[in-house]
This record gives sequence, structure tokens and C-alpha cells, in this order.
Amino acid sequence: MGSNNMFRYADGVDKLLMFFGTLGSLGDGLQNPLMMYILSDVINAYGDKNSRITKHDVNMIPDCLTYISAFLFCHIFAFVLSWRLALAAIPLSVMFIVPALVFGKIMLDVTMKMIESYGVAGGIAEQAISSIRTVFSYVGENQTLKRFSTALQKTMELGIKQGFAKGLMLGSMGVIYVSWGFQAWVGTYLISEKGEKGGHVFVAGFNILMGGL
Repeated sequence: MGSNNMFRYADGVDKLLMFFGTLGSLGDGLQNPLMMYILSDVINAYGDKNSRITKHDVNMIPDCLTYISAFLFCHIFAFVLSWRLALAAIPLSVMFIVPALVFGKIMLDVTMKMIESYGVAGGIAEQAISSIRTVFSYVGENQTLKRFSTALQKTMELGIKQGFAKGLMLGSMGVIYVSWGFQAWVGTYLISEKGEKGGHVFVAGFNILMGGL
């Protein structure tokens, strides 16, 4: 060893400590990529477990709070601006909500049944494809096709029910025009006979419509 060797005064303990220090330095450099590697497995596991969570599911709670808040505050401001008009139009406002709740529940139930039905049809197709040689060897193409068509037939029937419920729900929104016409008639009476201000009556009616929607 030369006179400039940095380890010339190091004894066995010093060398052992430097060895562990070297391992620590390597471990410190390995920390970030190792942490990212473990994090990737955690993300994959979480994603597999929650693969059914969609954007719609995530937005469901804030959307629900938004609609409830709009319903309450729109009617509160309508009462402040013209309590007579608000009191007269509340029954029509409720008629906006009831069809949406009823037909929405029907559509949700039908959608869940459609998902199950698609799962059955998909299982038949997956089984046939994975065992394609067995299907051909036993000449089971027609039988498999019949089973697949039967499974899809139920899905088609559910789709018709879903479309019918959706049509009824959208058609029920025609009560908006009934409500607006009724409010125009009542509002005209309140302005001409009760001396209420036109701006207050108009905005109160608009709030009732928006709250019901």
C-alpha cells in the first residue's frame, strides 16, 4: 500500500463499518425503485379488486348531493320570492321527481339483470372457445350456438324492457310544459290581482322548474 492509501490507518473494525456503510449506500439507492416496484403490485391488486368501480360510481355521491341541494335551495328561494306561486306549483314539481325515481329504479334492476345475462352468454362463448376441439369432435356447434342464442334472447327481452322504461321516463318529462303553463297562468293572476312583482314571480317559477329537474 502506498503512503496515500486512504485505508492505511483502518483496522478491522473500520473496514467492517465501511463495508456496512457501503451496503447502506447501495440500499439507499435501491429504496426508490424498490418502493415503486412494490407500489405497482399494490396498485394492480387494488385495481383488480375494484375493477367494477367506474367513473359513474365515483361521481354518484357528489351528483346526488348536488341534486338534493338544488331541489332544496331552489324551492327555498322560490318561497322567498313568491310563496303563493311556490305553494301552488309544488305538486307539479313533485311530479318531476316521482317518475324519475320509479322508472330509474326499474332501469337499474333491468340493467343488473342484463349484466348477469351477458355473463351467462359470455361464459358459454368462453367455454366453447377454450374447448373448441371438444366441441368439434362431438359435433356440438349447433347445440352451443343454441345455448348462446337462448342466453342472448333473455338479454334482448331485458333490453326492450329497459328501452320501454326509458321512454316512459323521458315522456313523463312532458309535465314540465304543463307546469310552466300553470305557473304562467297563476303568475299572471298574482301580478295583476295580488300586486306581486313580475321579476320575482318569473324567477320563482324558474326555480321551481330547476329544483324539480
